[in-house]
Amino acid sequence: MIAGASAFSGRSLSFAQGASESGNDVDGLRKNMVGYMLAHEQFPVPRLVELGALAEQNGFDLVATSDHFQPWQTNEGHAGEAWVTMGAITQRTKKIWIGPTVTCPTFRYNPAVVAEAYASLSLLAPGRIFLGIGSGEALNEEAATGVWPKWLERSERFIEAADIIRKMWTGESVSHKGRFYDVHAKLYDRPARPIPLLMAGNGPKAMHRAGQYGDGLITDPKTWKNHKGEFEAGAREAGKNVRDMPVLVEQYVCSATRKTPKPPRNYGDSGRRHSRPTTTYAIRRKSRKRRTRKFRSSRFTKDGRSEPIRMCT
Repeated sequence: MIAGASAFSGRSLSFAQGASESGNDVDGLRKNMVGYMLAHEQFPVPRLVELGALAEQNGFDLVATSDHFQPWQTNEGHAGEAWVTMGAITQRTKKIWIGPTVTCPTFRYNPAVVAEAYASLSLLAPGRIFLGIGSGEALNEEAATGVWPKWLERSERFIEAADIIRKMWTGESVSHKGRFYDVHAKLYDRPARPIPLLMAGNGPKAMHRAGQYGDGLITDPKTWKNHKGEFEAGAREAGKNVRDMPVLVEQYVCSATRKTPKPPRNYGDSGRRHSRPTTTYAIRRKSRKRRTRKFRSSRFTKDGRSEPIRMCT
């Protein structure tokens, strides 16, 4: 059974001029890294920690985690705390990269607390922590806080939050009074090594934002194909060399020992439909021969146990 996988298939990475000003080092996120996705919607935290350790033992370069307050759908049955999982994995591994895809630093997490948490993780695993951030989803943020404004405000909050995180990681006293956040603090235990800050993008505006404000990108194959130009334009506006920025691309695969049922069309208690990439399922028959079947899928069913694969170009 494949619980999940990720891959970085990118260029050899060094810091772009614009990105280097943030102090975040992406040199370690190199070409052709292959990683394993840990889904908190499918497994409890102790099992995910075991899978993370096994990923390193079996040659993976990276483990990524989801970071949700609620699962995508009720029958998935789990929603553990991702930061706890990552902290435990740092003590079971020696060289694998670890990070979320993605954490939302705007509502249920205050950005100053996000900076503190990932600085602490960096002390546990120096040079092995990355932070992937996104502007959030209602099933997590609204469910926990009752707040879910329009996209423009969420995007502006996201940009301000990223700025606070970077400032806190310097270890200097921060006095920030912005439109959404009022932070006056100092991070006394700064990161052991610079932490790459990757941003999620699933549409043209978010892709441009990730290029402009992020050290790299987290996206899916369709978005990367259709909106790569927006990401590159954002990077150029910020004075960065896009060739030096890691791009983590999510791809879904599943291996099953029996026919996997077609997932329901509606996901979540809200009944809203979510469009997701085509999933390729490999079906193992009695003859042990395999054949593949493709269909539209919105995340994963508990029975199907499908998981994302991620790649970075």
